[in-house]
Amino acid sequence: MRFLRWIGGGLALLVVIFLVIEVAFRVAGLFVGGEAASLDDGRTVVLCVGDSHTRGRPDPDNYPAALEQILNERADRPYRVVNVGIPGLSTGQLRQRFVRFVEYYHPAVILHWAGINNGWHHPDGQRGVVGWLTEHSQVARFVRVAIFYRRLFRESEKGAPDLLAFDGGKSRARWNVNFGGKEEEVVTEHGAELPVEQVALVTRDDLTFMMQTAKDRGIPMFLVKYGLAGGYYAPVNQAVIAISAQFGVPYIDSAAAAAEVHRVAPGERLYDDWVHPMPIVYRQTAEEAYKLLVDRGLVKPRS
Repeated sequence: MRFLRWIGGGLALLVVIFLVIEVAFRVAGLFVGGEAASLDDGRTVVLCVGDSHTRGRPDPDNYPAALEQILNERADRPYRVVNVGIPGLSTGQLRQRFVRFVEYYHPAVILHWAGINNGWHHPDGQRGVVGWLTEHSQVARFVRVAIFYRRLFRESEKGAPDLLAFDGGKSRARWNVNFGGKEEEVVTEHGAELPVEQVALVTRDDLTFMMQTAKDRGIPMFLVKYGLAGGYYAPVNQAVIAISAQFGVPYIDSAAAAAEVHRVAPGERLYDDWVHPMPIVYRQTAEEAYKLLVDRGLVKPRS
C-alpha cells in the first residue's frame, strides 16, 4: 500500500511539474515575438504546405519553385520558398505535421494548398489525449523542437518525396519524406468516400486549426483555392473561402490563374489527366501569390 501511495505521489508530482512548465511556456509566449528567421545566407523563408497540387511537377514546373524565382527577381530581399507538398496528403495528415513544419522552418509566410484528398483519405494516428497534447501543449512542442530541430538546410534535405511503393488497384502509395527535420514514411490511400457534408466539416476544422496556429505565432498564412469546382472540390473550396473570411485574409484563386492563362493563351492546355495544373497555370498561380503578398505589404518590390 505504501508503495502504491509512493507511486501515486510521484505521478502527482510529475503532473504538477508539467503544469507549472506548461504555464511558464504560455506566459513566456505572451512576451516572445513571432518574427520569422532568415537562413544563414539572409534568405527569408516562405513555406508551402499541401498535397500534390503543392508538390507539383519537378522544379521549376510547380508554383513554389515559380514563386521563388519571381520573388528573387522582383523583391527587395532574397527568398527561399520551401515546398513540403506530399502527393495524396489529406489536411488531417498535414495537421499532424503542421506545428513541426512551422517550428522547424520558421517561415515569414505560409501558403496552404490541400483538401481534395479529404474525400477519401482519412488521417492516420489517434486523436485522443495524446493527440490533444501533441497539438496544444507548449511543453510537447518544445520537446518536438528539441528532438527534431536543426539549423535550416545545414544538412542535406531531400527536395521531393521518394515513392517507395504504389498499388494501383487500391491507389495506395508509400512515400519517404524528409521534411521538418524528420525522415518518415507517409502512406496515402484511396479509402471509403465520405459524404460531402463531412468533407466540408473535416476541412474547415483542419484549416481552422492550422490558420489559428499560424496566427498565434504571428505568421501570415493564406489558403489556395482549387481551380476546379465539381465533386469534392466544391466543399473544399467553400471551406477555403469561409475560413479565409473568418480570419480576415484573402485567398489565392488558382481558378483565376487558369482563367488568365486561357485569356492570353486560349490554345494552351490547363490541366493534365490527373487534373493537376499544367506548368503555365502553376506559373500564373505563383504570380497571383506574389501579387497577394505585395498587396498585403509582406513583400516589398525592388526599387
